[in-house]
Amino acid sequence: PMTAIFDAATTKHLDQLLSEKYGVPSFLSMKRAAWLSWQSIRNLYPNLTSISVLCGPGNNGGDGLMLAQYALLDGITTEVYRLTDLDYRNDAQRAWREWQQIAPSTTQHLSSFDFNKTSDANHLVVDALFGIGLNTDLSRELIEFIEQLNHSLTPVCALDIPSGLNADSGLPQPIAIECEHTFTYLTHKIGLLQNQGKDFSGKVHFFDLAGGKKTTLSAYNDVKPCGHSDSLRHWLSKKPSLQHNAHKGSQGTALLIGGNEKMMGAIQLASSATLYSGCGYTKVCTHAKHHPHLINKHPELLCYSEENIDTLIPTATSLAIGPGLGQETWGKNLLTSLLNFAKTDNTPLVLDADALNLLAQNPCQMNHWILTPHPAEAARLLSWNTAEVVQNRIKAIKTLHQQYGGVIVLKGNGTLIYDGKNLELCQLGNPGMAIAGMGDTLTGIITGLLAQGLNHYDAACLGVYLHAAAADAIYNEKGASSVLPSALAPYIARLLDDH
Repeated sequence: PMTAIFDAATTKHLDQLLSEKYGVPSFLSMKRAAWLSWQSIRNLYPNLTSISVLCGPGNNGGDGLMLAQYALLDGITTEVYRLTDLDYRNDAQRAWREWQQIAPSTTQHLSSFDFNKTSDANHLVVDALFGIGLNTDLSRELIEFIEQLNHSLTPVCALDIPSGLNADSGLPQPIAIECEHTFTYLTHKIGLLQNQGKDFSGKVHFFDLAGGKKTTLSAYNDVKPCGHSDSLRHWLSKKPSLQHNAHKGSQGTALLIGGNEKMMGAIQLASSATLYSGCGYTKVCTHAKHHPHLINKHPELLCYSEENIDTLIPTATSLAIGPGLGQETWGKNLLTSLLNFAKTDNTPLVLDADALNLLAQNPCQMNHWILTPHPAEAARLLSWNTAEVVQNRIKAIKTLHQQYGGVIVLKGNGTLIYDGKNLELCQLGNPGMAIAGMGDTLTGIITGLLAQGLNHYDAACLGVYLHAAAADAIYNEKGASSVLPSALAPYIARLLDDH
């Protein structure tokens, strides 16, 4: 099912709406969050005998204090470590008073935390230091504490979000607690799904806190998510079924342009993925000396030299340029020919790799292209630095669309796809994909899907999902080192055929 994704500000607004408009007492929400988290902990750690709950100064600390009550009432040896001696406020204050009445002697300052206890196999640390409101870097003392905790052997579970992790960017500030499980509430936070979010959060368990009431769930209609995350099955449904009377002409013609000197591999990877996407004709425009090698690998390819470019382009139902293109005169001339054609024709096209780097030097806008930058290429297109792109991925992709038009695919952990109206985040993929050539394969898949008639947004989303799902299949079968771009294409075909 489709998952709505939210940023921290909208999550806070939703929390406020539940209390003020829908009459759900915020203290009840705190209790529900703590209770559901504790029930999950009991199931996940059946041999648990003791816990240490790290409580910060805000409502996240209140969640921790409430969970400590449930643990103590359940017969678990429970200690609370407070970050500060300052008084709590609002619901957290109420939780603190209740805890003081139950077990005042089991509360200590965080500085007295006993790391020797973390060697106990049946001990758990619960992180309730900071929730989604953290917007400054952690202090030196906290950084040292978290470093020591991360190096210990004890399992850690976080309430709502690992402390130190930015709820929007998914980046540590500058460090975060490494957790086995994270129990997150109200919304799916985008920071848990992109950049380093998954590295720190472990397995994420989501609780809407609505208590199953439709009236409470309707609060979600009052807020706007920053994007959505759907399933591979959903995007596969966008691809038309193969008709019995299908023929090569009905399955589209893709033309891929690239493969400069010493960069034949890139265009080979791209064209291979296009073939396996089910495209009728896959044409390649590249150096003549590459033709024998490409045809030897895939006899189905139709290879042409650069002097044929102007007559080739109009024959295609989709176009792609960039894999192995280079930024020398050869590549520049090919891109110029393609863009001159594209200014007067609406054939969908994909720009990747050096085509994007060349575009950054002479920006223009088109509505019928798909741009597929990684963060460094996005930074060149925007005249930002790469860190700015990584820290503000949603802002970056929206600015790219504003300046260049079309559909933007911003690659990375939690790849984003945006068409000016819809924002999709792909949760599939794995670390084995961090290898040269992956982007060329993605370009090939998207180009093949466009050739067969999918619209730009659907082709981009389905291409991203197929690419990541194929990589995941290899990763699960053989491990990270086997996730090679050249191995993906047959798996992509299998996923399409299973549909």
